[in-house]
Amino acid sequence: MQIAMLASRNRVPSVPCISFPRHAGVNPYRNLNKFARLIRLEIMRIYRNISESKRQTTDYDVLWNGEDQGLITSWETGRDKAKSDPELAARAKNGELVMLGWKGGVDKPLKTKNKYGGLLYVAMWQGLRGENLDIDLESEIRMICTRTGVPVTYTSNVKLLCASEESDD
Repeated sequence: MQIAMLASRNRVPSVPCISFPRHAGVNPYRNLNKFARLIRLEIMRIYRNISESKRQTTDYDVLWNGEDQGLITSWETGRDKAKSDPELAARAKNGELVMLGWKGGVDKPLKTKNKYGGLLYVAMWQGLRGENLDIDLESEIRMICTRTGVPVTYTSNVKLLCASEESDD
């Protein structure tokens, strides 16, 4: 049994909860009570308040391989970028899906109707806009760029992201 950090809209951030490692062919959740299953579902939502200070750790595993899958780090990077490039932040606040370091920005109208981007883009975009980090790992997010009118679906589905990579060119 391992202790994981729970970040949720309905709970105080950084509240410890219990998670169980998966074993081949065994579902460790089948015998858990209803409350424990609810805790597992809550970890799918990553939330941090904009008033929280930036984390001080430099440990790569904590920053990119933790329960949040790097979303908090990407969000913190967006907050930093808003300070260094206020013009870009203003465009993002205006609803533009500006080009950032992750797949999901739009710089010109596209011929394809379906563009896909990653949740790391959404996290950085929320930080750039000065918003709370609020992402459900199990949901897709659909946004339309106010400048180009291009709709983008943000997902954690790697197959969709890779397939979209070929059609964007």
